[in-house]
Amino acid sequence: MTVGSVETFESWRDDVLSRKHPPRYSWAAPGSRLSLLKIGAGSLVIAGAPPATGKTALMLQVGFDALRSLGQEDLRLLIANVEMGPPSLLDRVLARLSGVGYGYIQERTYDEDARPRLVAAMEEIRELMP
Repeated sequence: MTVGSVETFESWRDDVLSRKHPPRYSWAAPGSRLSLLKIGAGSLVIAGAPPATGKTALMLQVGFDALRSLGQEDLRLLIANVEMGPPSLLDRVLARLSGVGYGYIQERTYDEDARPRLVAAMEEIRELMP
């Protein structure tokens, strides 16, 4: 259902005047300076920095940690990256969750004993998909 501008304004006004806090998502460890950035419904975060400074790694880590947090089942994540396609982004997430080196996953040269960790991490990623 689409909400018109009058309904949106009325709802917003009521929330402000009743001091109702907008819903926020936990995405950083308590006490972390990153938690100062408030993320909620309709939020957009743009990370800009020079090449090879860890923007993608940071956004993937923060995003997937938020998706994995309990009580945030309605959270959705979109990562747009003009330098890396979805398989490369998933390789990075898989490396972090499995503990298998990114280079080994990227080149598909991981040890066979890493397979159970890779499969478990893949299942965790799959469970986060809508």
